[in-house]
Amino acid sequence: MSLRTASNNKGSVRFGMIERIAFKQKTTAVTATRTLKASDSGTVFLIGAANLVITLPATAVGLVFQFVLLTAGLSAGTGLSISPAAADNIYGNGLTAVDNKDLILAGAGDRVGDLVVLCGDGVDGYYIDRLLGTWTKEA
Repeated sequence: MSLRTASNNKGSVRFGMIERIAFKQKTTAVTATRTLKASDSGTVFLIGAANLVITLPATAVGLVFQFVLLTAGLSAGTGLSISPAAADNIYGNGLTAVDNKDLILAGAGDRVGDLVVLCGDGVDGYYIDRLLGTWTKEA
């Protein structure tokens, strides 16, 4: 917070003003299968195609990846699969923690705005921080 001074016909008046802070989230459009790197952490991936596989890097503390579906109903098949590294798992939200099993948003029931935010724990894999839509685990 900074103090500002304003003038009027009776002298100066000091008042507090909160500075506006702008924050722009890094986003990337995804229309093809992709393998992520740790340096992609913090990015919101905007999914705009069907039947994609996104491969996560090996877990590390603090890695965060967000995936948002922009176009629904493109596929009656798999839709979107998020694949952890072979020694990692994706867990939380009642899903079983099993190494090397994809998190899947089926194309048949997906909706625009479905999303998942995954956070690396540095040991077991990625935990689900936020989730919207009907996601399942690979059998």
